Amino acid sequence: MNKEQTNGIKKGTGDGLAPSILESIGGSSTHVVINFHLIAADGNVFDIPVYIGSMITISHSAYRSKASVYNCGSNLIDGFAIGNKYVAGTIIKGVFTDDDFNSVLNTIRDGIISGLDTSKITTLGSQKTISSLMKDDLMSCDINIIYTNEYTGVSKYEVIYDATFINSGQVASINDIITETTISYIAKEIKTMDDISTPSTFASNKQHTRTATDLLLGK
Repeated sequence: MNKEQTNGIKKGTGDGLAPSILESIGGSSTHVVINFHLIAADGNVFDIPVYIGSMITISHSAYRSKASVYNCGSNLIDGFAIGNKYVAGTIIKGVFTDDDFNSVLNTIRDGIISGLDTSKITTLGSQKTISSLMKDDLMSCDINIIYTNEYTGVSKYEVIYDATFINSGQVASINDIITETTISYIAKEIKTMDDISTPSTFASNKQHTRTATDLLLGK
């Protein structure tokens, strides 16, 4: 280590740069809260946050098609035509006897069944349609990713807006100590990493409800 760097602080070298502190963010200190938005009878939007404590891995990526543009008589690229943007990713979570995500699905399923007139369900095929609720049956949601530094407690967050689960898979093997569930999603937009104190433009009405991030941080 040279004398210009001490305890993770990179000092200025006379060029007028202010000192900067590099604080790492580990996956073990990352939290995921899925935020569903529902419309109440009075027209207000309220949030249903689900903390995914069994999350092992979460990934996201953005892809935008861009076509090269050439001017007449030139074989050099003069620009790019911007096409559609595509946001997608996966969530990998562990499977436990008390599963957080499956418990929410079962609660929603029970609510759907309790609101139906079961006397009109006459066939076994119709009963199967409400016996379970799968991930791809859920409405779109916001995925909040909260990053923290385990030493300083500094928190940052990202939001994946309007994510829709499109498929899920699970494999149990005698070669694995734990069982994992993989859930894939597509989304509209990603809010890049920002300070936790910066407000986010959730769809909820903040005059009546708190965001999932607020609930997670005990605000």
